[in-house]
Amino acid sequence: MSVVVDFRVFTTLHPDKAKDTGDFVGHSVYSKLYFIENVLRVVVHSILSAQINPSWWEIAVGAEMRQKVQEVRDEYLSSPEGTNPGRHIIYYIYLGQLGEIIRTNSNQFSQLIPDIDRWVVNLERIRWPRNVVAHMNFPRKRDRDLIDRVFSDCKALVKSLEDSKQLELIIPEV
Repeated sequence: MSVVVDFRVFTTLHPDKAKDTGDFVGHSVYSKLYFIENVLRVVVHSILSAQINPSWWEIAVGAEMRQKVQEVRDEYLSSPEGTNPGRHIIYYIYLGQLGEIIRTNSNQFSQLIPDIDRWVVNLERIRWPRNVVAHMNFPRKRDRDLIDRVFSDCKALVKSLEDSKQLELIIPEV
């Protein structure tokens, strides 16, 4: 099996190498980040809905973040020809903001996720590698390995929450 490298290391553009790079990053990294970010949105929404109430956003999120996220949402809504991320406001937050919501509400999460502080740290650790991938760049091996670990942990978290039968995982309105 050949090793895929960042096509930008070559001095001449090779479209096939660029496509191979994109295929590799999309399949091996982006898909895991997609899973992590979206599954954690479901986990956050589910836990805060159960612990606070289904309208947790106004209670659990500070005014400054609510305003920033509303600005992002308004920008999407002002472009009706584009795809709207979803109806629920949680679809407009970035990974760092997701980690901040978990951190500031850790008392709500710790009952179901005892190692919640580790989750906050790991979300912060993958924030920059996530941005590298989101901006269509090639992450280093160390970053890919970190994403792999968080992906694996995230799958285990979902299984643990489902097995505990203490929480119904509810997908926010799309």
